[in-house]
Amino acid sequence: MSVEHPREKMTAWHWASLGAILLLALAVRVFRIQTESIWFDEAVTYMWLDSPSLIAFFRAEGVYDPVMVPVYYAMAYGWFHLGFTSIVGVRLLSVLASMLAVAGVYYWGRRMFSHVAGLAAAACMAFAKLQIYMSQEIRNYAVTMLVALIAMYIFQRAVQSDQRKWWIANVAVNILLAYTHFFALLLLLAQGVYLLLTRPKSVLWICAWTAAHAPFLALMPVWISTIVTSELDETGWIPWAPLSRAFDAYYYVFAGSLQDAMDFVRVLPFGIPVHHLLGMGMLVAGAWFIAYSVRQYREKTDSREGYQPSAVLMLLVWLFVPPAALFILGRIIQPCFIERYVLYSAVALYLIVGGAIAAIPRPALQYTALGVLLLIFAGNLVDSARPLRHDFRSTGTVLRAEFREGDRVFACFDTVELPLRYYANIPKEAISGSEDFVDRAAEAASAGQRVWVWFIQVPDRFEPEYVEDVAEEQNLKFTRWLFKGRWHTYLYLVEPAGAVKAAA
Repeated sequence: MSVEHPREKMTAWHWASLGAILLLALAVRVFRIQTESIWFDEAVTYMWLDSPSLIAFFRAEGVYDPVMVPVYYAMAYGWFHLGFTSIVGVRLLSVLASMLAVAGVYYWGRRMFSHVAGLAAAACMAFAKLQIYMSQEIRNYAVTMLVALIAMYIFQRAVQSDQRKWWIANVAVNILLAYTHFFALLLLLAQGVYLLLTRPKSVLWICAWTAAHAPFLALMPVWISTIVTSELDETGWIPWAPLSRAFDAYYYVFAGSLQDAMDFVRVLPFGIPVHHLLGMGMLVAGAWFIAYSVRQYREKTDSREGYQPSAVLMLLVWLFVPPAALFILGRIIQPCFIERYVLYSAVALYLIVGGAIAAIPRPALQYTALGVLLLIFAGNLVDSARPLRHDFRSTGTVLRAEFREGDRVFACFDTVELPLRYYANIPKEAISGSEDFVDRAAEAASAGQRVWVWFIQVPDRFEPEYVEDVAEEQNLKFTRWLFKGRWHTYLYLVEPAGAVKAAA
């Protein structure tokens, strides 16, 4: 059992500084939230929330999301039927879960280390780009993050106290977590690895702990077979991940500068490479935290629980085991490594950063380090133009007004179908998504058909020049609409014959 250090009392300054972090976290989550369109994954959920029963909703959702598990979706269904029926209203469920997670990370960081550590951990959670993005999603990720945080906190209390009530709570919350996101099962694996490392002689006890989960987890295939009627390949769209992507997950995504490893930086404040400052800062903080913990253990001069070997090992297992397991699964079975699937491991990194700052010798230097961290995050958020998502809302407005019977829409990927059906009421058969969308659109327009071209701008892959050059070569006229955001969204109307029309 660990020896806990005396807790700091919450002073007026502590409450004020925590309140400032929470207010800023809320501000970046609701800023222009009304401009955020639902994209394919969200449309899968939102478009069927008005189903007459929860089971009917689950089955409609399961057609497009075969491995969905029920906790978040049942919450969303209930939230919707409480009166939060708009897109913004449903998003607020994730905002609420994310805000509770920010507060929870502060509490745990403060409990393990100090007030300044809690602030640093909460700041990381509050301002990391993917955390902000997922805090608005009509998907399970914000709720999964909160439940994962609770699960690991209870797990630590169970390990420290070895009291039956905490172990019962641990199993109960683990089961809840497993039914919140399929890949949250990897956090249970991390807990098992920790128990094996710290209790190597208690194999029978660990087997009993594992067996306590089994009857409930065994129901998952029954759940999927009952709800899902489609045969969609859930991970068929995921690319093969090189080893560099595993590094990028920590250096960019968990650190907070990118929304996924395939994302890219568009705007730098004064040319300062804040994405590298964040990544390097996290690496330095991790190294300093481990070095400080080792020194404290050897010298036995610090009784704070966060620096004890058991706590350090728990944080490291939490940080590395789920992403490593997902990466290995993606190598030996089929590609499935997506950072958001194991985003809950980033919480361990945030607590480590908090512990590293709390280990700086003088309080003035600790707050200086916290200030530098906040400045880097502020610079990082410069590269977060709204809307954060593809602007189906604005393009849908144009299409709803201008789309004619017989028109076709060609897009850069096939997941535009549901959002365009929702925002523009376009028939499913009129929408086509593929990599060669420009050539296919030009071919249809040259054959006398009126077509629309929809894409997001990706440098050297999807550029407006590609559409315009092909249109000019084939003597097609076009009208262009540009909707700016983190991902600039382009919509073209391409028509046969005639001179090129000026861009709108």
